[in-house]
Amino acid sequence: YTTILHEVSQEISDFFLLINECNVPVLVALLLNFVSGLSVLAGIILIFAMDLSSETIGVMLAVGAGVYFYVALTEIAPRVKENLTTFGRNAVSLLMWVVG
Repeated sequence: YTTILHEVSQEISDFFLLINECNVPVLVALLLNFVSGLSVLAGIILIFAMDLSSETIGVMLAVGAGVYFYVALTEIAPRVKENLTTFGRNAVSLLMWVVG
């Protein structure tokens, strides 16, 4: 259930990023989102079909988390920093990062 909620919000934000920031046509953005969404289903099927140990699943989750941290720190953080012009904005940004 949580995967579905996460993916819906993720795909909506990806769609708007593609059409607004990357100037991708709407139909192409929808197709790209659909294909990337299928990768989640493929991953779920693969995980359930294989007999993985807890250690292997832990390593896979750690690698996935590392990818998200890398993207956040190299791509997103510099853009956020441009908008953090006051102490209040810095405090709210830090709070949202910790909560999220």
